[in-house]
Amino acid sequence: MDKAFTRYLNKFKIYNLRLSILLVLFLLFLTVVYFLFYVKRNQITVYVKAVLIKPQDIPLNVPYFWTPYWIDESISIGDTDSNPLGNSKASVLNKDSIDSINWGKIVNLLLIVQAVKDKSGNYLFNSKPLAVGTILNLNFPRSHINTYVNYIGNERPKSNLTKLRVQLKSINIDLETIDNIKIGDSIKNNKNETIAKIVSYKELPYTSASFLSNYAFSGSELELTIELLVDSTNLNYYFIDGQRIRQNESFYISFPNLTLDSNYTKITKVEKLNGNEID
Repeated sequence: MDKAFTRYLNKFKIYNLRLSILLVLFLLFLTVVYFLFYVKRNQITVYVKAVLIKPQDIPLNVPYFWTPYWIDESISIGDTDSNPLGNSKASVLNKDSIDSINWGKIVNLLLIVQAVKDKSGNYLFNSKPLAVGTILNLNFPRSHINTYVNYIGNERPKSNLTKLRVQLKSINIDLETIDNIKIGDSIKNNKNETIAKIVSYKELPYTSASFLSNYAFSGSELELTIELLVDSTNLNYYFIDGQRIRQNESFYISFPNLTLDSNYTKITKVEKLNGNEID
């Protein structure tokens, strides 16, 4: 009698254990189905413009919007960040890049992103906020990158490119660097388009009235006139790296034979190629 009862009790325990496991699996299945349904129902396609930022593990004093050339070369149009089911979460529609200092590149991406819109109307990507000014992490087949979002919208952004003539004044320039400046020296992007070109330059005597005169330096003062291909947005002009082109703004640029540091360089004049000055 006792043995039969013990066998019955053991079978009952095993039955309860199996039932509990099945119940847990069923609840887990319902949770996954509800999550996928929620994501699918609230999914929205948006266009995102983003620029790659400096990797944290590279100890160089370089601009924030800077990345090594090998990361630039590992990103191609059509690269996709996919979920475990193979569905695309983000895909590269366009890429623009230019050379920067220290074997680096400035890389801009246009992406199409499957975002989730929460109850507050905010966009999410991988359960993280997706908005202008946020960092977007992407896992492509050959690269894992961090980017800074500078545009997000329901429509593909249209470029309104125009050429400006910009006058720069820079201090702390050594004479050898000035001697190596070449008229016509240019910067080209990855599509072989000229986006910056040196038009003229002249060395100026340093005066105590120069801007940034609080800096201690021993170099010369340089006045440089360049042509820039910029994007016009709401009467504002932006260079490929996101720098705003406006009088009295600090400015950084790197030509093959000349690099101007934004700590020592300012825009003194901006005009359209027809000669009309821009405030």
